Amino acid sequence: MRNIKFNRMGDATTNAGKALRDELTTDAFIPDFFKKLPPGIGKRADDLETSLNADPTYAPILAEWNRLKGKQDPEWFTLFGGAKPARSVRSLAKNLNWLALYAFVYKPFSDSVHAGNALEMYVTSDKSLRPLRYPARYADYLNTTFVIFIHALERLARFYDDSMGLQVRRHTQLVLMPELVELDKRLEHAVGEYK
Repeated sequence: MRNIKFNRMGDATTNAGKALRDELTTDAFIPDFFKKLPPGIGKRADDLETSLNADPTYAPILAEWNRLKGKQDPEWFTLFGGAKPARSVRSLAKNLNWLALYAFVYKPFSDSVHAGNALEMYVTSDKSLRPLRYPARYADYLNTTFVIFIHALERLARFYDDSMGLQVRRHTQLVLMPELVELDKRLEHAVGEYK
């Protein structure tokens, strides 16, 4: 639904597009923004909406979206009673008993993507600036991703054969974990000069 709205905003024949076009006439960055957009954005929105409305698998989702829609679009995690009562991704994770994924994957990645840790990423302890592509938390992200991958791989192997799951666990402990520790050390050494 948001993709449809986004495309309609770029179509100067819609109400949303007209309002945005009027606001952008004094824009310092790109005042003639609408002239630079590719043609057919409105048609793209129409095609997407037609496609969604024609697909019966989306019917309950669209109905729930419309039911919750007020002045603003509902957040994806609130559909079908998802994250009650707090209405957040964390409360959804807690309701699903997936809090570890939230705490160790979603939250750190979200902080990184949304610049929640900007000062930590770009300023050293003595207030100097770090390089733009500074890999401050790469080792943490690598470890977390590795743990989730191995856990999923082990569960998948156990699904087919319990002994296969044990083999994955043994191989992880004897071979993969030592390699991960060595990679961690190399990453820490590379990052260390900018602490």
